[in-house]
Amino acid sequence: MKILACIDAGPAAKAVLDMAAELGKLLGDDVDAIHVREPDMLPPNDLADRAEVKLRVTEGDPVAEISAAIAGSDVSMGVIGARRHRGGARPAGHIAIAIAESAGKPIAIVSPDSKRLPLRRVLVPCDGTPMTTSATDPFVSMLVQAGLEIVAVHVFDATTTPPFWEGPGHHTDAWRQEFLARCCSHPGARLEIRSGAPSTQLVDATRDAEADLVVLAWSRDFSSGHARVVRAALEESDAPVILLPILDPAHKVGAAAGL
Repeated sequence: MKILACIDAGPAAKAVLDMAAELGKLLGDDVDAIHVREPDMLPPNDLADRAEVKLRVTEGDPVAEISAAIAGSDVSMGVIGARRHRGGARPAGHIAIAIAESAGKPIAIVSPDSKRLPLRRVLVPCDGTPMTTSATDPFVSMLVQAGLEIVAVHVFDATTTPPFWEGPGHHTDAWRQEFLARCCSHPGARLEIRSGAPSTQLVDATRDAEADLVVLAWSRDFSSGHARVVRAALEESDAPVILLPILDPAHKVGAAAGL
């Protein structure tokens, strides 16, 4: 299997290649690159040569060409560069988000100023639902096998705080153990518990944990009111984000509300 680095001639290309190389090393995958030729622009051949990756240059609609390449049976995931666009309908740029929405595979989104390599610590937001756990577990398990530290984070709000939360500490400890066993049962994983707006708490938790990477399950739906946590991660966090698709259409509405 191989990781596909999707590069343009802009400032994010090197960050994308670096992240693809790091993930390839951790996951044991090869790395190839794809570039959709832009009018009057030279393809980034020199950059690909320095990274020692094979570069495929195509022409046409970037979303269609890159989505088709990521869908290939020999591709495990895609890595895309994107600038942050705070408050926009599509916070990481329309091409990156359109590709992520169409992909049925993990997509890493990297900003040009990302300096989080090598990867050591991964933040995994967990809403406690089975569909989120099933989306994140296989990928997080590979990261654990590669030696990365996992920090799970769960956010309570006014309607989900357990009644024992202000009671004896042993109740809280038991709840933590049960939650990890159910939602993030990876060796050495630890759980951060927070209260408030999930989108705000995710950004704060990424900073406080000094996480090098955020791994998020999502419903591939950026329509109005959906994917608030994903939107915050792409707009506000300075860590790269890997989006893992929830593939069961039956869970799409509930997952979009939570993530």
